[in-house]
Amino acid sequence: MKKLIGPFIAVLVLMACSSPEAGISELDNAPEDITDFIAEIPAYVPDSTASDMRLLSFNDGDNGSYVVFFSSGQVEADTHTEGDTLVINMTETDLADEQPTQYTYYLTISEEHEAVEVRVNGENTPFDLVAGL
Repeated sequence: MKKLIGPFIAVLVLMACSSPEAGISELDNAPEDITDFIAEIPAYVPDSTASDMRLLSFNDGDNGSYVVFFSSGQVEADTHTEGDTLVINMTETDLADEQPTQYTYYLTISEEHEAVEVRVNGENTPFDLVAGL
């Protein structure tokens, strides 16, 4: 039994020290500090709303960021790696003439990535706002 405990502890330590796997996951709700910040955007950027700023990023100081995307359609998001760049693919379907809906994601970045690129419907799309929490 003691022979099994040593290797088991070593595996746990290695797992704890490894960098997180890169990826994106949709959240049901944005954290309150992000929601508050988005509501206050017109105070920081006159004549603008968060939905005018379609793509927002909020770095959480760890290995990831909250990504907020406004769309009047359904959105699917996934990631893949190209060299040292983590690419976020956002695909919009069923676009309608409606008020945009807020989609909130948590993006995990691994140590191998030097940059993040966003593609909306295949087109490179810059972040309209990048902020730290």
